[in-house]
Amino acid sequence: MSCSQIYNDYNGVQHDYTRKHGLVWQQMFLTSMALESWQDRAVLWNAVEEAEKSKDSRIAREFVIALPIELSKDKSRSLSLFVNSWA
Repeated sequence: MSCSQIYNDYNGVQHDYTRKHGLVWQQMFLTSMALESWQDRAVLWNAVEEAEKSKDSRIAREFVIALPIELSKDKSRSLSLFVNSWA
């Protein structure tokens, strides 16, 4: 979830999620072995689509972490970065 535009090379469709609301913070977490170009969401998703050959495959997973509302945005962001470094 990024509230951004992504062009799909597979079928030539421009997906526009810029009108979505409610996104407080987003970040992509990639391994150290990931290509630098994969920091661009469109490049990453097009590479995933190209690599997957099975028509009924699951190409992505979404993890939604519920944090206490009492935490400030900065504390929530710091905690989610810590969880990523630990996983």
